[in-house]
Amino acid sequence: MNRGRRLFLKLIASLTIAGFGYYVVSRVIPGALMRPYEGSKFIKVNSFNLLDNLSSFSISANGGVVLNERKFVFQLLPGSSGDYALLVDDGNVYLLLPMEYGQVGPNPVIRPNVDLSNITGSSTIGDFTAFGGGVVCYGKPPIPPPWSPCACPCSTYIGLYNRVNGDLGIYGVPGGSCDNGNFTFAVNGVGNDILVFGGGNYPAQSCECGQWCVTHRSGVTSIINNSNGLTFAGFTNINVVDDHGFKLWRYRMPGIRSGSNIIMLAQQANTSNLLVEYVDLSELYSSMSNNPNALCSGEPYVTPHYYGMVGDDFSPDAIPSIWISNGIHVTYHTIDGYVKVSGLNEGVKLVSVPTTPFIKFINDTIYVAYNYNNVFTVTAFNPYNGDKLGEVSVNGIGFIDQNGYAVVFSNLNIGSPIHIFRVTS
Repeated sequence: MNRGRRLFLKLIASLTIAGFGYYVVSRVIPGALMRPYEGSKFIKVNSFNLLDNLSSFSISANGGVVLNERKFVFQLLPGSSGDYALLVDDGNVYLLLPMEYGQVGPNPVIRPNVDLSNITGSSTIGDFTAFGGGVVCYGKPPIPPPWSPCACPCSTYIGLYNRVNGDLGIYGVPGGSCDNGNFTFAVNGVGNDILVFGGGNYPAQSCECGQWCVTHRSGVTSIINNSNGLTFAGFTNINVVDDHGFKLWRYRMPGIRSGSNIIMLAQQANTSNLLVEYVDLSELYSSMSNNPNALCSGEPYVTPHYYGMVGDDFSPDAIPSIWISNGIHVTYHTIDGYVKVSGLNEGVKLVSVPTTPFIKFINDTIYVAYNYNNVFTVTAFNPYNGDKLGEVSVNGIGFIDQNGYAVVFSNLNIGSPIHIFRVTS
């Protein structure tokens, strides 16, 4: 029996229902908070005014992440197409760019239907919040030239926020492109480094940039953060075909570390199948190169191992959530409009949602949030039996992050209030 099969059977045996102390959220009338049920709070921690004009725009399905109670990053949908990755600091708006290019802002003009930059994922690692995505770098003010030799024409970046001292760094990744390097998740490495995972989709490369091609093998970057700043310590890639021959799409697909393994989600190419894959940390480190061009060539790379299938009804419009508790659990948006929590080939539909949801697993609770008709709704569920625990609705548009913060814009007009909430037990 091969190793993947042994792990698969072990996983099946461990998928048991477990009891926990569950979080309950109160029902809220628009614009006001009612008394929460016992053991729960959905509290407003700050409010300030938006100082840029983002009217007629909306929040992308990628959402964002709160850095502190006055600062957050998020992705704006500037009309019917395009995207902007933005930093909001005490109401002032800035474009997200690597630090060496300086800040663009405060409060720049955001042009409609422009595809400029994005935020494709975020993770919490100890005292750090990590996030990232890509920037279309065409070298015209105020946008810098590409900082990777194979950007086509999009270069990727990593943001790292220290929640202890408040330091925020935005770093251009010196290799790879948005075809393989857009941030999906980050984990602690085996030493003092952080491993940052990009997400690429099958096929293994594309040749849309004239005389040269870019790899789609998912880039992995080892970074070390110390008093002297951030160091890029190593680079490798994960193939877009696994050891069972399944062709993988891994753009915006999260993962986690479990012991010596990295557990990752992937969509089987050209299907609605949601798969679990894994790679050994030892494989990743043994394949590391100190040359960032490894992220351009796709060499070296490791082949992921197939772990099992979560479901055959996956919709990639929403970023799924994965966690481990007596087995692997995944919550995702289905092609028929439900949010579903599942192990391998079994699952419970939690709720039907009218728009693309934000899905977060926080403190043994699943939070499903969505925007509809200028109302932002957050619903809490017991992830192990599907019970609904409570719901909050607030006027405006917003998103929820992996740390339990919710950002709600009353609207996107200049001078309108922005409210920061937090779910706590």
